[in-house]
Amino acid sequence: MFAKTTRKNALIALVLSFVFFLSACGSKDATLKPGLDLDSLGQQLMTQVEFKDPDLKPLDDKIWNRYVDQVDSSWLNNHLVIAGGGMVAEEICLFEAVDEAKAEEVEKAMKERYEYLKTSFGNYTPEELKNLEAPVLKRVGPYVFSVISAQNEKVETVIDQWIKDQQ
Repeated sequence: MFAKTTRKNALIALVLSFVFFLSACGSKDATLKPGLDLDSLGQQLMTQVEFKDPDLKPLDDKIWNRYVDQVDSSWLNNHLVIAGGGMVAEEICLFEAVDEAKAEEVEKAMKERYEYLKTSFGNYTPEELKNLEAPVLKRVGPYVFSVISAQNEKVETVIDQWIKDQQ
């Protein structure tokens, strides 16, 4: 009786170990290479997700870091920040950090940004707070993708497909 239970438990442990091994091998983090075209992802988001702000456009390199002042430009290899007039809580911020440790810093900075925006929009246009309830924030290796919109599911789908296409 004891030997039968032990074999059964060993078999279950072996199967679970194999499942965990396979899921680790399929990790997205391990396969994204440096230097990916963030502009292509930005374009896909702009065309596939419905944004209300008609003024959304890529910010110039000279001003993006004043707009997203929570992120230090020295942490980055590449970036794309798409923003509008500031009356609508919508933006696209795509970053390639110099390494995964800096990507963690970028992710943390974007969470701080969300809190800042909640206060700002809460004081002036509280109806925009719904877009800030659960913005899309995804870190994959050295990449950080942050999108504030009213269509989070669609944003997730576009980003996930782009990541899959890059592998």
